[in-house]
Amino acid sequence: MKTLIISFFLLVLIPKLASFSQDNAISFDGTDDYIQINTSDLGIGDLDELTVMAWVRWDITPGSGNDWANIASSQSNTTRDFGQFWLQHNSDNSKFEYAVQTATGRSYIQSLTTTVQGQWYHVAGVYDGSQVKIFINGIQEAQTSRSGVIRAYDASFRTMIAQWAYNSEIYRRFAGTLDDVAIYSKALNSTEIQQRMNNPDLIEDSETDLIAAWKFDEVSGSTVEDVDDTNNDGIIYGDVTRAETSAPKDPDGSTLPIELGSFTASQTEDGVLLNWVTLAEINNSYFTVYSSNDGENFVEIARVEGANNSNSPLSYQFLDRNPQAEIMFYKLQQTDFDGKSELFNAIMIQLERTNNIQVYPIPASANQLITIDFSVNTTAIVEIFDQTGKLLISNEIMDSQTNFTLPQNGIYFLKILNNGEIVSRKIVIE
Repeated sequence: MKTLIISFFLLVLIPKLASFSQDNAISFDGTDDYIQINTSDLGIGDLDELTVMAWVRWDITPGSGNDWANIASSQSNTTRDFGQFWLQHNSDNSKFEYAVQTATGRSYIQSLTTTVQGQWYHVAGVYDGSQVKIFINGIQEAQTSRSGVIRAYDASFRTMIAQWAYNSEIYRRFAGTLDDVAIYSKALNSTEIQQRMNNPDLIEDSETDLIAAWKFDEVSGSTVEDVDDTNNDGIIYGDVTRAETSAPKDPDGSTLPIELGSFTASQTEDGVLLNWVTLAEINNSYFTVYSSNDGENFVEIARVEGANNSNSPLSYQFLDRNPQAEIMFYKLQQTDFDGKSELFNAIMIQLERTNNIQVYPIPASANQLITIDFSVNTTAIVEIFDQTGKLLISNEIMDSQTNFTLPQNGIYFLKILNNGEIVSRKIVIE
């Protein structure tokens, strides 16, 4: 009899264990895919704090989807804009939107971030009893005033994911992928949001302020399980797609400092101009620029201050006034305020030179020795002017190299007449 009982439990437990993977997400088609939570009343009525958050990615052009596409909401299925909370998009899906309804009225706020197809965003709506706030990737972008406790539960309320409960604009169904939807009876701050967006293991039933959370880690079946309370499991409608998530989480729970969009080098009359663009920054202190003439040995040539936090594209540049070879290599390193750093891949540029004259170091300090290197023995006239055009130095050179100093900070102009060619360089003393 014991053997039969043990075998029976094995048959029951094995499918249950096999229905989960490490970290999955669910994709919705925007037509008939959605999730309805079994329990309509999550117990959030009369709360004076509330946080709703999720990982979100559009799988189509946002503007081509259903207007006000829903992420998660608790609202009436008979009356428009009557409910408790809405985490969704604006009318053309270009922004994220968070709304709460309290005993004193309804308020909503929209993100500054503009949605883009194929890009993951972590969206969190927070109500702290006096302000409605929205956070994108852990960064607060906007807030508006609202007071009072969350509206009491009404029998018409339904808790939905990826569609509205009320039939408006095809139920405002979402065409994209969602992961780690969670609701808290607490106004989480930026640090707490960032910790949970990067490490979903922190979202668990031991959290006293967790109302419900659906991680979507099941690989099959028609339900999504609430990690906090089985009564809050959800029923899947439609033919959703389950797959391993690609949301940019950090398993250590730390923030990802920057998302680098591009890093390029171009030749100008004054040297090599380095340009880079960040798509997002979190806790970013500064960038370090390195150069090399062999692709192996790099030296630091500049530090550029970062923006700390940003969800919008930002552009940076640095001018290397004295590239040391015709082929130059550059690397970019990012350092956050905690001292952690990330080094990006090197880029290369081949310079077009009409001569082999090099001047270094630029910029230089007052009275620092500056070298003009002709590479080979030559005869040349070297002249240096200040910003007013006054001639300060005029020498005839019959060598492969010469040196000079300038005693004061400022901008100077170097003119070299060499083999009938005039070479001009700007000299910066700082």
